[in-house]
Amino acid sequence: MNLNSYDHVIPIGSNCRIGMALRDLGIRKMAFPLDWTLTTSKSVYNCFEDSFQNFLNRESCIEQNLKNIVDFPHVQNIKYNVNITHEPRIDDASIEKYNRKVQNLKNVLHDSKNILLIRNMLDCEILDVLHKDIAKREIEKGTSHFDLQWIYKTKDLLQSRYTNLNVDLLVIYFDEKNLISNKRQDVFYETSSVPKVGKEWDRYACIDILRRFL
Repeated sequence: MNLNSYDHVIPIGSNCRIGMALRDLGIRKMAFPLDWTLTTSKSVYNCFEDSFQNFLNRESCIEQNLKNIVDFPHVQNIKYNVNITHEPRIDDASIEKYNRKVQNLKNVLHDSKNILLIRNMLDCEILDVLHKDIAKREIEKGTSHFDLQWIYKTKDLLQSRYTNLNVDLLVIYFDEKNLISNKRQDVFYETSSVPKVGKEWDRYACIDILRRFL
């Protein structure tokens, strides 16, 4: 796998660390809707299945701040169960921004020959308050935050929908808490030896992994 061989590398959660790592390495070409979000595996599939319709608007989203736990205003898409973490409010500017990101993604999927989806599973213990928030809602629906079947289905969905597009998938996971029991031959899996120390350790772990493939 060589990151430079892909037309685009597309982060698909579960948090913003892949987007940060691509930016830090200087290989982030454009902005996509899931770059700065918190997602469950199923929410990723639902977004792609629905072509990100109503991803950020006043009908499908609410403004949320879990002040009793952490003072961090953000937008929550209640249709897809996505925390749009770095967007503090729903206004015309934020709606327009995410409409551009969605259109970027649609253009890339339509025009590209080779793309790589990357799913970060390093946050295996869901220590982040906002991650716990969406994971709780997923559990209430009877599905798991870490069910990779929905990520595999996302890959397969795009492969079938865009017949001229080659879709590869990289799953990054934490080795000591390996929750992956259903690995597939057509998926790349990588982990890192970066120690789990500090708030942004997984950001540096993602950089460590992606740098190997430049």
